[in-house]
Amino acid sequence: MADGDLGQGTGLPEEPIAAPSDAAREAAAASPTAPAAATAPAAEATVAEAAGDKRRSKGLLIGGIAVVVVLIIGVIGVVIATRDDGGGDGGDRGAVGNVAQGIYVTNYMGKPISPDIPARPEVAGLFLRYAWSDLQPTATTWDWSLLDGDFAAAKANGKGVILAIGAGDATPAWVFKAGGGTAQGVDFTIVAGGGAAANCNPMTIPLPWDPAYQATLEIMIKGVKAHLVSTGYLAQVVQVKITGINQSTVELRLPTGDGTVRAKSGCPESNAIATWQSMGYKPSVLVAAYQKIALLWKYHFNTQQLATPVIPSDSFPDLDDNSQPIKRDLALDQIVRWSIANLGPNFGVNYAALRDSVGTPLDVYKPLGAKIGYQASEKETSQPLCPGIVVEKSHPTTTCDPAYFQRVAANGVAHFASWIEIFENTLRAYGPQVASANQAVINNPNA
Repeated sequence: MADGDLGQGTGLPEEPIAAPSDAAREAAAASPTAPAAATAPAAEATVAEAAGDKRRSKGLLIGGIAVVVVLIIGVIGVVIATRDDGGGDGGDRGAVGNVAQGIYVTNYMGKPISPDIPARPEVAGLFLRYAWSDLQPTATTWDWSLLDGDFAAAKANGKGVILAIGAGDATPAWVFKAGGGTAQGVDFTIVAGGGAAANCNPMTIPLPWDPAYQATLEIMIKGVKAHLVSTGYLAQVVQVKITGINQSTVELRLPTGDGTVRAKSGCPESNAIATWQSMGYKPSVLVAAYQKIALLWKYHFNTQQLATPVIPSDSFPDLDDNSQPIKRDLALDQIVRWSIANLGPNFGVNYAALRDSVGTPLDVYKPLGAKIGYQASEKETSQPLCPGIVVEKSHPTTTCDPAYFQRVAANGVAHFASWIEIFENTLRAYGPQVASANQAVINNPNA
């Protein structure tokens, strides 16, 4: 699927799928394979709806006004189910705002933000990425040292935080059956860069629609939220990425190779298409799995903006609901449209390939109500600190080029950017230009 050609989704649910009940969230089904019927999951009662049921039963005891009472309670139930301060474990709207606005500097997953970055006045905040396996090394232990260090620096400098916790190959080994857990793992060998990499990258990722995996993922989500509340760091969080269906980054994607690419060393990639066919992959099953996972994030991070990072092409296997090959994936556009309709008015979608060219594949979602974000490529903007080598064809410069970064930022502003993520070296290379871009994004009339 080419960039900018996401297609028109069909078959989206007309009503939001309810957040899972406590009992449902604790249950893990014995079989992780895809359901035979390719349908969205049955709606399960939210906490608010359960309360509404009790109130309705009382209303039925009241003679002539029973119907009126039921109708009123139904309306209240809907309001409660969608209000921002739900979630059952308390909310904190945060001192630095409720949505991401401006320029955010990112770390590399598994590494701390550099000490000089949080105090930089040119940016609005930090985009902090962590591997699930680093935060929860065993089923019963947590390691908050990396997260706490970054958040303490953010808080001390008044910086907002975009938070992302990678799953995919960053899922702890103990989650899987092979490591003593209950979730089904799927093994792949990935070749990066279309064969440009020297070696293959073996990985085990979770089966997204496995109920045991979803239950374990929620334990992580709940644990992270509880820690942020107890430390007071939740106030810094302006956005949380919806993760859980990942490969080796926090972007929404699954392996899609057909086994024809080989690394420079000669090792072949996996035939992911054949693997997914054997696992019962269907676009409708994947969409339903995403919906369940997204609602877990919404339930627990009920006062923060939610956003899904996407790769507009080659995100998912090109298979239909009969597991037969098709020309392009059907799931991504359905996922984004469902998210816009069901994850709150500030739901964001972001694309990690902002360049200086005109147009982006996210333009189609702005009229639907999505907040739009981007990530500028470090390779194209600073190549760390512009060491005098040619980068990509779109920008064959041999030196640091402030004008190029300005064009990149201007392209984001023109295409509805509410926030833009950059790397540390981009900030170091173009401090004044980043400061100007930060204000332009914050005040973007197109956002």
